[in-house]
Amino acid sequence: MDFIKENLKLCSPIKKGCGEFGVEGDIIVPDVLPDILKVIQVDGTAVLTESRVQEGKLVCDGRLDLKILYVPEDDTCKIKSITTSFDFSHVPVSTVPGEKFYTDVSVDVTRVDFHLTNSRKLKIKSVIELCYCLFETQCIEIATDAEEDMFEIKKGRATVSGFVDFKDTQFLVRESLEIPAGQSSICDLLKIDVSVYDTEFKVISGRVVVKGICGICALYTDSSGCVRYSDFEVPFTEIIELEEASEDTICSIDYCVKDINYRAEADSDGDIRIIVADIIIGAKISACQSQDLEYVQDCYCPGKRATFEKEEKEIECVMSRATATATMREVISLPAGAPDLSGIYSLVTKPVVESAKAEQGRVCVEGKVICYCLYICNDDIPVYSHKHEIRFCENIDAEGAEPDCNCEVKAEITHKNYALNSAGETEIKISMSLDTVMTKSINVPVISECEIEEVAVEDKKGIVIYFAQEGDTLWSIAKHYTVPASAVVELNGLEGDNIEKGMKLLIPSI
Repeated sequence: MDFIKENLKLCSPIKKGCGEFGVEGDIIVPDVLPDILKVIQVDGTAVLTESRVQEGKLVCDGRLDLKILYVPEDDTCKIKSITTSFDFSHVPVSTVPGEKFYTDVSVDVTRVDFHLTNSRKLKIKSVIELCYCLFETQCIEIATDAEEDMFEIKKGRATVSGFVDFKDTQFLVRESLEIPAGQSSICDLLKIDVSVYDTEFKVISGRVVVKGICGICALYTDSSGCVRYSDFEVPFTEIIELEEASEDTICSIDYCVKDINYRAEADSDGDIRIIVADIIIGAKISACQSQDLEYVQDCYCPGKRATFEKEEKEIECVMSRATATATMREVISLPAGAPDLSGIYSLVTKPVVESAKAEQGRVCVEGKVICYCLYICNDDIPVYSHKHEIRFCENIDAEGAEPDCNCEVKAEITHKNYALNSAGETEIKISMSLDTVMTKSINVPVISECEIEEVAVEDKKGIVIYFAQEGDTLWSIAKHYTVPASAVVELNGLEGDNIEKGMKLLIPSI
């Protein structure tokens, strides 16, 4: 017996986990900079540079980028900055199962502590969270039908995510930014912060076109030593090759800022008003194809003895996909004793999904948005930082969602507005997208061989009277006696395939 088969490419998680590790070191003030009187802020960003398998271990290499703002002992300037990096290498998995797989690794700084040893030495201790997932790819052949119509076929149906591709790439955004008219020229460029938002993409044959905006905040001092800042928006468009992608490919894209290089230059009048920024954006693309799969769940040959070779394969079945937008408004009041503020330099937002619970027809998502605000001050302290958390709870309509579904939720800040009001409070409006996928594991029989034998004459039976047992179905009864299910329906005058316990059935001879 031969089956009609369909190739299905799957990418299944085989191992995942999260953990923390420490990175520490000493920062020595460069000779060209003045001594430190007081540290105002230490900002840490973790960047993954490479993940690889080495001697059966998953090795993750990266970099901790640090930006330090401080008040110098030299009273000729209010604020100075130091930018430096520490390299790290961490092994989250000491035994890697299998050989062919993709790695998805993310890193994030959860804590940075510092201690001023002396006026020219700063000791840093940081904690980095690393989350990883190893995906194994495999191609399996699923029987979808029999080539001959002499067989009784029971079919199953499911919507599955067929694997297309996974790509971890990066691209350069280069821009010359001019300080707006009416603002002071640059004396000392202290720091540049970059965020990526308002992203969108379009899949065409073999390519993904990604678009978005790099939000750039520049902090600097002018010739009088006063702290100034400017905001810029730089749109980008990039074409990323993805060979097997087509118009109906479903993509998930995560962005991160891999590196920032910047310098201040003079404009045509000789004033330092130009910032040349080279920004490397990382883009991690997961691509899949939603397939409505009809497969052979069971089969037999009426009047014959059939022996099958098959194994069960666990496949993630997509029950539902849903996207919702959450809008949050918050007024942040600073603690008593906070300095007088003149403006907001930057607002960094980080969404965290804490739980996602599937219910009948919907998903309840809970979490928080962590906000890091950096303010420009009016008094002797030039800048002030404040951390605030906004809680959220969203119910997302998701047809097909069930309590036993697995929920994967991706939260992304799509837009944010913020302003300092007359009362010295920060008014924030944040828009966030919640992309949700509900899946359930099903076991699909993968049939490889089938042998058909004739039933010996002495083993053939005449008409049998059968009393249905608990759990019997029309299929199970017909298969047991190797007779067509339609013959049982016709002989007993059944109107459907509903079988009740104790029902008297006549089973036709074979």
